[in-house]
Amino acid sequence: MKIIHVPRRMTLKSWGGTESVVAALSSMQQRQGHAPEIHTSRALDPEPTGMIGTVPVHRHAHHYPWLQIDPRTRDQMDRVGGNLVSLELHRTLRRMKDANVFHLHTAKRMGGIVRAAARHHGVPYVVTLHGGLVGRTTAPVSDEARVPAPKLEWGRALGWMVGSRRVLHDAAAVTYMAPEDGARLREMGISNAVHVPNGVDAARFRFGDGARFRRRLGVAPEARLALCMGRIDPQKNQRGLLPVLAALTANHDLHLALVGPVTDPDYAEAIDREATRLGIGHRVHRVGGIGAGSQELVDAYHAADVLTVPSIHEPFGIVILEAWAAGLPVVANRVGGIPHFARSGQDSLLVEPGDALGWHRALDATLAHGDAVKARTARARQRARTEFDWALIADRYLELYGELPSLRRAA
Repeated sequence: MKIIHVPRRMTLKSWGGTESVVAALSSMQQRQGHAPEIHTSRALDPEPTGMIGTVPVHRHAHHYPWLQIDPRTRDQMDRVGGNLVSLELHRTLRRMKDANVFHLHTAKRMGGIVRAAARHHGVPYVVTLHGGLVGRTTAPVSDEARVPAPKLEWGRALGWMVGSRRVLHDAAAVTYMAPEDGARLREMGISNAVHVPNGVDAARFRFGDGARFRRRLGVAPEARLALCMGRIDPQKNQRGLLPVLAALTANHDLHLALVGPVTDPDYAEAIDREATRLGIGHRVHRVGGIGAGSQELVDAYHAADVLTVPSIHEPFGIVILEAWAAGLPVVANRVGGIPHFARSGQDSLLVEPGDALGWHRALDATLAHGDAVKARTARARQRARTEFDWALIADRYLELYGELPSLRRAA
């Protein structure tokens, strides 16, 4: 089966949850004997072709449909979700003769391009919601709202031509991760919404060299290390960890590793200033982004004593599955899709957003490494292997593809 995955971007230079899912799912499908390809824009990566593992990636020229746009604004849009157009992608997909299914990981105009190509070929397309397409009820400001919109937009007519507003309604299936997203989709009149969780390559995360990662940071073997995986952005709320970290240093020699690309430079500077103000600047280590296929990513989980997920909004939280597979205990905010798969007190500890005392207690107890912590991590590791392994999730998608009706060929 030839499966065409279409995310908004795919680059090792700025890695996030969507990229991780597309890379892992397509790699597993290839291992199962299928022929996945990734077609995307050149956002943040000008290379027209490449590989993610052994899966081919084709990047197509793109632009933003405004008459006045400066390089800085374009770069911001590349990073945080600008509504791009790719006529090259449109031509390539329409000329493609042997695709069995299109799997869309974005929407808006790029989604409309895939919709038009699928209708042209009479093959089905699936949309997977990775967050932000249906709505973010808990995030104070969306990514795109932080990007100043240029003037004189001409892209609405193009969006109308490819049916960008019909992307979800006309999909053969829409998959979601959080139950509230399923409820919203049904309220929108989308009856073919299917729940499919994210996954993890459990075997890959089982072993890692934590000492090597600690040496990179300059953190002693006997010190405690909290890990926070995610782009440096207000939505991920890394700054909210700092007062808790500062308070915990009274009883623990505690450090914090922030792993993820910077998508908001002002926020990154605010983190550095706050850490210095609290007297813990030497304990906060900003590592930058680590590619999903890198062994260093696995090493980071094995170097830490706890994974922290303080996000204001998190559609799923794939980093939790990675921590589970690595045997790392998890403390997370009870937001978004997290409480729908993570069971507080059984495989993780979940804290209400804004509850600094709750975070202090949860981290203090976790850093003690008692029997309760060991039992939680053992149950979590078992769930990662038996419920969320990518082989199981890929099987679910293949079953879904097989049930999809062909689309009526466009006139």
